[in-house]
Amino acid sequence: MKFKLANAFELANLGRFLTRWLFNWEQAWNSTEAKNQIIQELGIWSDSVLQISKLPAVQKS
Repeated sequence: MKFKLANAFELANLGRFLTRWLFNWEQAWNSTEAKNQIIQELGIWSDSVLQISKLPAVQKS
């Protein structure tokens, strides 16, 4: 399987996002607005990683 440089870049950015989230966990956990923003960003990242993986999306019932 060929791994594209763009995919590596995206995954590195995801790692940075998760690290920032980890360091701000307590502040984010106590703020509904911050939690909602994290949830929204994680949804975007989830879609991006799914596209990179080329796996089929799971149907929600």
